[in-house]
Amino acid sequence: SPYKLCFGPKSFLVISDPVQARHILRDANKNYDKGVLAEILKPIMGKGLIPADPETWSVRRKQIVPAFHKAWLDHMVGLFGNCNTPLIEQLNNKADGDGKAEMETFFCSV
Repeated sequence: SPYKLCFGPKSFLVISDPVQARHILRDANKNYDKGVLAEILKPIMGKGLIPADPETWSVRRKQIVPAFHKAWLDHMVGLFGNCNTPLIEQLNNKADGDGKAEMETFFCSV
């Protein structure tokens, strides 16, 4: 991290290091743009969080911060895990049988 990922005429900076992410997203965010991801998502999300301009993003980010509180995330991860228990059992049964499963049906049932 970082590394450059190229797709035809477009290239992306990919990072995984938390220090680098903090620098790009918080400390020096005016030096970077959201690139093609924002372009692709704008027709779908309008001024949603990813394609939003800095002013809109700032207002909306303050509104969603509570949803990312550690206690809430811990609760939701546990809830998702519990809700997936029946799915895992069903998939294990399929694997023990013919091994064929219509995954869309399974995922939509979670």
